[in-house]
Amino acid sequence: GLLAAPLVDALEGFIASTQERVTGTVTVKLEGGQARPVGRESPYGVYSASAASFNTAAVDDGIEQADATGVAKYHGFQSRLAKSVIDDANATAEAVADGGTDGSEGSEPRAENTTNGSEK
Repeated sequence: GLLAAPLVDALEGFIASTQERVTGTVTVKLEGGQARPVGRESPYGVYSASAASFNTAAVDDGIEQADATGVAKYHGFQSRLAKSVIDDANATAEAVADGGTDGSEGSEPRAENTTNGSEK
């Protein structure tokens, strides 16, 4: 069925593209029924111990520890906004279900469409 769909080809191309630089070695610790990665090494790895520590006043490229606060607020903004929109939509749906209005201000009776386009 859907294996011949263009979406499948697009997804396979995307996956192949994202995996081009996936190479390296991972050390895994097996203990107590768990598998935990405890080490990794790759020529394409973007981890930097000096950059991750923020122990210095300024890391490479002028990034300072205080910048992390702004980044966290910025990246969390979209999630907070989405939650607010969902909460508002849920509150409106609950109000309508309870016999209230749809929450729109100044709402007037809506005209119903008929087959000839006139109002009822």
